[in-house]
Amino acid sequence: MAMTLELTDRGYKFSGQSKNFTNEKNALLKPYGKQILNHGKELLLLPDKDQAMLINKTVGCSRCIRNDYLDRRIDLYKTEKRTLTLYLFQCRIFLCIVDNHLQNTFEANDR
Repeated sequence: MAMTLELTDRGYKFSGQSKNFTNEKNALLKPYGKQILNHGKELLLLPDKDQAMLINKTVGCSRCIRNDYLDRRIDLYKTEKRTLTLYLFQCRIFLCIVDNHLQNTFEANDR
């Protein structure tokens, strides 16, 4: 099914399906002097109970890490008037993980 373009009072409305929909949409918009640079897709996920639990854990963990990053960034700016880059934050997190792993390894060997 080819894509079609309809002009509405709210803008442009596309119909149809395509494997390369951005290029087809841009071809349809070309006569109007318009172009799509960024696009997104809307998906409907229907996970089972186990998948839903895993998705919730992943999102929760990601939010926790993001909030921790923002808290540390704000604190660093308030105290030293400089910003914490994402790269430095990732290095600190990685070093903490390695340090914890090494401590656990040494504790296991001491037993």
